[in-house]
Formats: sequence, structure tokens, C-alpha cells
Amino acid sequence: MGLIGCCNKSFRGITYTLQPDGNLEQFLTVLKECPCCNDFIIRLDRMLIDGTFNTLFFRNKKGLALYDKLKPSIIQEKSKYKQLDKRWYLPYNEYGSIKKCFSILSSLKIGLFDYTL
Repeated sequence: MGLIGCCNKSFRGITYTLQPDGNLEQFLTVLKECPCCNDFIIRLDRMLIDGTFNTLFFRNKKGLALYDKLKPSIIQEKSKYKQLDKRWYLPYNEYGSIKKCFSILSSLKIGLFDYTL
């Protein structure tokens, strides 16, 4: 899901991955209808391997023509992502009861043994 700016607001559109063209990766974000102005909006993001990036916007007739032209080259639709919760825990078992550890994993000493005698 990508964001497209229209009417001084950002709206969620459907993002597609297009077939790579040489050293060029392309992503297409489509907003079927803007809730404010009812326009069909397309954002085409192009990224070269060297890191240069450019974005093209098309509306209404030009956007529909480009969308119909690029439809056969769509590889996949990007799925919605779920934001992970910042507070997560590691369940562990101590003396028969399951507890939750909210510590940072780098500070845990799981599986380490002291071999000094």
C-alpha cells in the first residue's frame, strides 16, 4: 500500500510491482478514485540500480491510458503490511509457570553456560 498525494491530503492506493526493464525497477501505485475530487490518479516510481529515483504522476485520461498499457507487465500486488507492536515479549517457562520477558534480547543470556569451575 502506497500513499498518493491529492487535494493536499495523502490517500492509500494499491501498489503493484512491474517487470524490471534492464537496470530499471518500476512500481505503480493506483488510486482508483480520490475521495475529494473523484480523479483517477497513478504514480509511477522508477528506480535505477545506481540509486537514482524519479516519480511520475498521471491523472484521469492519461492515467487510465497508462494503466491499461502497463497492466500486462504487472508481476504482483504488494500486500498490506501490518505494523508490528513496539512492545512485544518473549514467553519463557520458569518453575512450571509461563512468564513474559519484556527485556531487550541482546541483554538476555539464553543458552549460555559458565564453564569455570
